Amino acid sequence: MDVFNQIVRRLPYLTSVIASNIVLALAGSRILHAFLFWREKRLLRNIHIPERILVVSDVNIGDAVNIQNCVEVFHRSFPRCRIDYMYNQTADPLIRANPAISRAFPIFRGSIRPTPEDYERIRDILSQGGYDFVVSFCPFLSKKDLSPAGGPAISPIRLIANILKAKAGGRENASLIFHIRRYTGELVRILTKNRPPPVNRRDREIGTRIYLSREAAEKRDLYLARMGISPDHLIVFFNPDTASPYTFIEINIQLALLTYLLHRDCVDRVLLGSGFNYRNIEKKLNSRLPGPLRNKVIIIPRDLPIDVFTALLDASTVLVTGDTGPMHIAASRRICADPEYSFRNRTALVSVFGATDSSIYGYDSRRPTHLDSNQDAPARVFESSCGQKNISCTIQKVVQTCKKDTCIGERQIPEIVEYIAEYLREHRIQIRDERIRRLGY
Repeated sequence: MDVFNQIVRRLPYLTSVIASNIVLALAGSRILHAFLFWREKRLLRNIHIPERILVVSDVNIGDAVNIQNCVEVFHRSFPRCRIDYMYNQTADPLIRANPAISRAFPIFRGSIRPTPEDYERIRDILSQGGYDFVVSFCPFLSKKDLSPAGGPAISPIRLIANILKAKAGGRENASLIFHIRRYTGELVRILTKNRPPPVNRRDREIGTRIYLSREAAEKRDLYLARMGISPDHLIVFFNPDTASPYTFIEINIQLALLTYLLHRDCVDRVLLGSGFNYRNIEKKLNSRLPGPLRNKVIIIPRDLPIDVFTALLDASTVLVTGDTGPMHIAASRRICADPEYSFRNRTALVSVFGATDSSIYGYDSRRPTHLDSNQDAPARVFESSCGQKNISCTIQKVVQTCKKDTCIGERQIPEIVEYIAEYLREHRIQIRDERIRRLGY
């Protein structure tokens, strides 16, 4: 982890295209991969069938949701093992009911790195855990920070190298989620001496899931009814906020997107998310819209619980967002704790990427280099048109070294709006046909 921490801290010096190409070339080195694999085997050499594992997420909400994939692969391979999970506090209502997690530790409160209070709480938990080993995805926790756990700490440097190797090849799936599953499976093979327990193929491909109560759906339905929204309405959820300046869609671009969408007859209502990192962004956007268009906009309260927020995403026909936590929440399969109730899981995902790499973090149903969402609806990425973008830009959300408003261009707006409008038109026809079939006409 110390090595990875140092890489992250020095990345401001690796932002040129040439340096980016060098990093990609090194990531493809067989010698490097062999060394990293040997290093992990050496750390785990005295562990055979683990009894206690701790998985530590990175600090953001999206990380908390996605890194559950690591927990679930371990759980399917070692069903009697106690697997604890440390993650972001805000994401807790979406994760706590995950049956693969033995003990849930919703610790992190910051949006970029752990707070001093987080470090203190982590030390207390680790000192009581007695873990066989720890897998930490947080680059800000050093080997010393994790030493109270008792067992070795695995930092996913090889996971990062695998993703960069896929990027260098240009034809492989570079998705973080895809590689988390594969990487965890490789750790299982190390632990079982290349004799992993049998894993159902369908389970391997099940994708990211989140867990909601029926009460969250009922509160969502009550809220929509008060707003005059029926189940037949075509709803666009527009999320204007992101966790970083380098994933934020510049406000004039957002305003143009909103205006074009609201002019379309196929859009019944727009749910406009509130800003957490960009405070009052929703009010600024709404105030600049032409008066008549505001009648179709409903601003989502900032204090809405995250499980009800997620249920609203499930009721939405399309989500429009940058690279941020709600994108990963919307892409995940919603599972209800009540077996008599099920969520729709039919939210189409439209994500607009600036600095970060969409093949690593995004979802696209049509591209073999991207992961599809875990929804019964398409996902589509619209990527930055900046000619100087390279792999080093992906780290800009942590290490800020370039201008913040040069990635997404206005010329992409008509393409985005037309794609959404066409999908909504087709979706309305599907709803009409389903209604006709139910009535027996």
